[in-house]
Amino acid sequence: MLKLKGKYFVIALRLLLGAVFVASSLGKMIDGAAFRQDLGQLIGFDPRLAEIVGIVLPAVELTLGLLLLSGLFLKWVTLLASGFLLLFIIVFLPLAGSTTSCGCFGALSGDETVGTAFFVRDLLLLTVSFFLYTRAGNAGVSRRFFQWKAKKVS
Repeated sequence: MLKLKGKYFVIALRLLLGAVFVASSLGKMIDGAAFRQDLGQLIGFDPRLAEIVGIVLPAVELTLGLLLLSGLFLKWVTLLASGFLLLFIIVFLPLAGSTTSCGCFGALSGDETVGTAFFVRDLLLLTVSFFLYTRAGNAGVSRRFFQWKAKKVS
């Protein structure tokens, strides 16, 4: 069995969280019109607000996912990811236990509802994101990666 220790475990969690955000955004982008319509019906957004959120949310999720995968700006990215996950939990809390599809992964969601599995998954992802925030120095790209020094010509 594969054992991940220390730094590699943290990197694996970062890559996992990044992949989840990328998958979520791509699922929403595949059928954006349906996602925006579902968003309006699901949460009761004004159609204009649902249109804006339906465009901005997948773009932000994709950006966060790609930044998580790259390891850049990890402290800020994990803080924003934690905020988004907490927001999702709060927004969907009134729908807990309903048979309504959450649309979390857009066209990739299938029949996922806002049930126990939804909240357990989001709470686990929130825990991972916060853990990564506390360990950002062990999972991101080193500052040395960006420090370029010209070689002296003798």
